[in-house]
Amino acid sequence: MAVIGKINLALSTLGAATFAALLFYITFAPSDFDRRVSGFAVGQVQKRVDADLNRLAGSRGVENASRVAGVFSGKLRQRIDRVQAKFRDTGPLIVAVLSAACKLDCQKRERARGIIDSYRASITQYGIALDKINDVVIAHYQATMNRLRTDVKIFAVSNFLAFVFAAALSLFRRPAARHLLPISFALTVATLLAIVWYVFGQDWVMAIIFGRYWGWAYGAFLSVLTLFMVDIAINKARITSVVLDAFGSAAGSAFAPC
Repeated sequence: MAVIGKINLALSTLGAATFAALLFYITFAPSDFDRRVSGFAVGQVQKRVDADLNRLAGSRGVENASRVAGVFSGKLRQRIDRVQAKFRDTGPLIVAVLSAACKLDCQKRERARGIIDSYRASITQYGIALDKINDVVIAHYQATMNRLRTDVKIFAVSNFLAFVFAAALSLFRRPAARHLLPISFALTVATLLAIVWYVFGQDWVMAIIFGRYWGWAYGAFLSVLTLFMVDIAINKARITSVVLDAFGSAAGSAFAPC
C-alpha cells in the first residue's frame, strides 16, 4: 500500500508541476508560445479563407468563362485555370500576409510582399480588394491565437487543480491509495499530452485542445475523474469501489469502501 501511495504522489506531483510550468510558460513567454503554435493557427486560418475563395474560384461563372475561353484560345483557358488553381492553394498567400504584418517572421517581410503581389492580379480578376483579404486573414489569425491561448490556459489550470486534488488525497487519504491509482494513471495521459506537445511540437495535441468536440470530451473526462476523487475524499470511495469492482472482478481484484 505504501508503494502505491508513493506512485500516486509521484504522478500527482509530476502532473501538477508540468501544468504549473505550462501556465507559467504561456503567461511569461507568450511570444515563444505563439511561435510554437503559429503553424497550427495558420492551418486553421487557411481552412476558413480557402472555403471563401474556393467558392469564388469554383463558381459557375468562372467555370463557364474557362470553357468559353477554351473555344477561342487554349492559352487563355490555361491562364484562367492557373488562376483557379492559385485560389485552391492559399497557404503561401496566408503565410505571406501574416509575415508582411509581422505576425510570423518579420525578417521575411519583403519576400512576403512579393508573394502577395503575385496574387494581386488573380484576386483583382474576381473583384476582391487585396486589402480586404489582408484584413480577413489577420483578423482570423488573431482570433485563432486568442482562442488558443485561452483554451491552453484553461487546459493547464483545470489539470493543475485536478493533480493538486489528487496529491492531497495521496497524502491525507492513504487507505484509498488503490482506489486513487487508476485515477492517477488516467490523469497522467494529460501530462503526456503536454510533454509531447512541448518537446515535439505536435499539432495534433493542439487539435485535441482546440477542437470543439475533443475539448468537450476531455472536459467530461476530467469531470468524471474529479467526481471520483470527491467520492474518495468525502464518501470513503463507496461509489468508486463499486465502479472499480465492476472492472476489477475479472482480474480477481476487490475494492472495498475505505
